[in-house]
Amino acid sequence: MRFNYLLSLFFSINLYSQSSVKFEIRNSNYNELNLPQTIENIGSSFDSIFGYRREIKYDPIGNVVEEKIFSKLEKIVIETIKFKYDRYNNIIEISRSNDAGILYPKNVDGGFPIYANEKYIFRYDKRGRWIKKTLIIKNKKMIVEKRKFI
Repeated sequence: MRFNYLLSLFFSINLYSQSSVKFEIRNSNYNELNLPQTIENIGSSFDSIFGYRREIKYDPIGNVVEEKIFSKLEKIVIETIKFKYDRYNNIIEISRSNDAGILYPKNVDGGFPIYANEKYIFRYDKRGRWIKKTLIIKNKKMIVEKRKFI
């Protein structure tokens, strides 16, 4: 999952995920790369009771290697997501697990379903830029995207 970081007027950082759910970093303990390690959603008053808290672990260069999503109400782990990267820092594997009874694949409105295990293969040009991204799910390969640089 990629986040776009936006500095707000009150020096808190708001994050907008691809699903446009608003998150805010509150009282986060930042790591040595100044990256947040705790994120809470603030979408509505309902979310303040039943919302989620995310704890994020990074590798030494700032890639997210593990994300745990907790229920704020019961403070239990809902989902754990682990990431692996290639030498160019592109995600090559995503592994999801949960204790909340969530079944995979999860359908996403207007998007590709989320699977428990997703693997990616990248083909690179001579400059190290990826030109083809392939997704592997249940031993089936699907070309996700091709890029051409001119």
